[in-house]
Amino acid sequence: MRLLILSPLFLVLPLAAQATHLVGPGQTHADINAAIAAAAPGDRILVSAGTYPQFTVDKGVAIRAEPVGAQVTIQGPGLGAVLCFVPPGQHAHLEGLTLQHETQVARHAGYSTVGVVSFTDISAQRGLVINSAAVVLLKCDFTSLYHGIEMLGSSKLTATDCALTGGTLNSFAAISPNGIRAGGSSKLLLSGCTLTGGSVVSLHSVNGIGAGLGLTGSAKAWLADCTVAADSYPFTFPATAGLINQSILPVALERTTTIDSHGQSPSVVGGSSTSGVVLGVSTPQPLVRGGTYQLDYRTRSGMFVVVHARFGIAEPMSQPFAVQPDWGFAAASVPLTVLVAGATGQVGTTLSIPNVAWAQDLGLWFEAWTGPPVPVQFSPVVGGLIR
Repeated sequence: MRLLILSPLFLVLPLAAQATHLVGPGQTHADINAAIAAAAPGDRILVSAGTYPQFTVDKGVAIRAEPVGAQVTIQGPGLGAVLCFVPPGQHAHLEGLTLQHETQVARHAGYSTVGVVSFTDISAQRGLVINSAAVVLLKCDFTSLYHGIEMLGSSKLTATDCALTGGTLNSFAAISPNGIRAGGSSKLLLSGCTLTGGSVVSLHSVNGIGAGLGLTGSAKAWLADCTVAADSYPFTFPATAGLINQSILPVALERTTTIDSHGQSPSVVGGSSTSGVVLGVSTPQPLVRGGTYQLDYRTRSGMFVVVHARFGIAEPMSQPFAVQPDWGFAAASVPLTVLVAGATGQVGTTLSIPNVAWAQDLGLWFEAWTGPPVPVQFSPVVGGLIR
């Protein structure tokens, strides 16, 4: 049930014009690195179908396949990687690309805080390493030879509707591949994701089976509406758990299934808890000019959900009354609507996207919060570029 529309979408329009840089045969730039060098923070880079070398993102630009659905493949010599080092207060975005080598997101050298890097509709075949940085994923598929995603230091990750899978190693590796492996003081907020572990095999024997999620150090995770599974090997003993928590902090699970390597559920090793409020979200429709954007939230019956919107994402910050990772953008955004969950805990809303030329490829992002009233919980960030 929707209670109140607080402000229309047009009140959160960006204040500055954005330049567009075209990449591809016959375009202004032959490769993505050249376009990034020519761009200013906030600019858009549209990439025609083709295969391009790896690139480094060192400013808040948006990079998207053009047209939507075009096959844009990023591959470099050897084990080249897509590197992202975004200064604080800036937001870089990648959308609609296929990444054939490892992607690394790290804190920009010389800064104590980080900008945000977001990915929408990205297919990555060599995994993602996040090192003391902030990342948002929506409808992405990250597979790797090792961990699907590895989080180091003080990293933050929110992911929605993603498949994150560990690889299969032909070696005697000490640690089996996880769908996500998070250490240090990392924080994860996942909604509607599937996490699957990998395995280590040698000479036709299984030397190790990976969990869907592995936590160490003081890493903290909140999961809503997820499936977390070990790689499936029903004839090995003992079974490997779907979620292995070696962190000193518990894992918050809500409406989440954990499965061990024998297919048994539930399967958690280490501390876990059911918070009862974890706010999940899904977005079944894309951002299209002249269309609507559907936001479906899942919480507990009777809980209110306040939906915010903004263009771009502010750098992450810590809020004393938030129990999940706070991306800080609610304070720099416009509240759109207040919803109240019905008997099933589900609540949704649609938002109209202006059918105007200047909206093409603008980044539009949504986050919601709820609380009883404190401490509050934030949903993962969802959005992307308007098509």
